[in-house]
Amino acid sequence: MEDKHLALAEFNQLFGIQDDVDRAYYAVFDGHGGVDAATYAATHLHVVLSKQEMLQSDATTAFKTAFKHTDDMFRNKAKREVLRKQHGSTGVAVLIQDQELTVAWLGDSQAILVRDGHVVRLMDPHKPEREVRIPHTNTQPLLPQMGMQMKYLKSLLRDMG
Repeated sequence: MEDKHLALAEFNQLFGIQDDVDRAYYAVFDGHGGVDAATYAATHLHVVLSKQEMLQSDATTAFKTAFKHTDDMFRNKAKREVLRKQHGSTGVAVLIQDQELTVAWLGDSQAILVRDGHVVRLMDPHKPEREVRIPHTNTQPLLPQMGMQMKYLKSLLRDMG
């Protein structure tokens, strides 16, 4: 199985965050071409997120920075360990801070909210037909929704790694 998930109901306690805001973090990563990128993201994204100074004031920016930094770290690991270039992962993560829900995603991984038995759409997943047009080269296009750079053009332009 190439999927990984993480549930941290006690985010503050895990990272020693001492303020008056309760936080919980949940994430799912869908590995492509192997489990390496999904495992890496599940192991590191929440740690990188917890270190973002703006986490308390701007969770959206904190997530963008954390996704980018985690992607950069995985790329460096892949170069050092000569991992297959096909490894990648989509992902969706949510941070609950008191009564506020922040959803961050890369690719077509999705989260839904069910309220009173009805699905509430939280996001619009990244799809290759909606992304920045990409020349047929090994460029690194910018995804406008997340500010993430992609290393490889795969069947779907939508993942970390």
